[in-house]
Amino acid sequence: MDEPTTELVRRWRLGDEAAATELYQRYIERLLSVVSAQLSPKYWASVGADDLCQSAMKSMLRRVRQGHFVFENDVAVWKLLVTIALNKLRNKVKKPVAVSGHGEDGRGFLVECLSREPGLAEALEFQDLWEEICGHISEAEQEFLRLRMEGYKQKEIAEETGIPTRTLRRFPSRICAKVAHLFAIEAPAEDNSPAG
Repeated sequence: MDEPTTELVRRWRLGDEAAATELYQRYIERLLSVVSAQLSPKYWASVGADDLCQSAMKSMLRRVRQGHFVFENDVAVWKLLVTIALNKLRNKVKKPVAVSGHGEDGRGFLVECLSREPGLAEALEFQDLWEEICGHISEAEQEFLRLRMEGYKQKEIAEETGIPTRTLRRFPSRICAKVAHLFAIEAPAEDNSPAG
């Protein structure tokens, strides 16, 4: 009889590499089937289902190792894994264009998304996205983004970091240019206008 998944999770959390391998082997084919079933044929060429499933497995294993999850049973592990994979799939195939009914530029949709409390899967996706973005921008740009998300204005960030306001004004367009390929969008033109 197979060892319970929750036991494999416990072993992996304690550093047992073999447990991670077994978790991967136990779920990767099932996960690939679920993702493939949800993937429209028009995206087969552009979305690597294998890579996406491996990324989902890695995300889950990393979070488990960090102690982010407590699973009541084996089904809970599978549900979380599927949720992570489908969120990754959704993010991979969604187009960064206007959302119907929310204004031409989609700002209404963005405000709606940002105003609601994120669920666990959304929080994990944001953390993964943040880590990916940080891999493409400088430490100063990371600090700028962090402070902006905390509500600081550019003048306050300049005081906090010692970076001139004029330099900070260029950060948003520089950051967009560096990470635009992650979202397959065109970076906006640089804006040197004063900002709050």
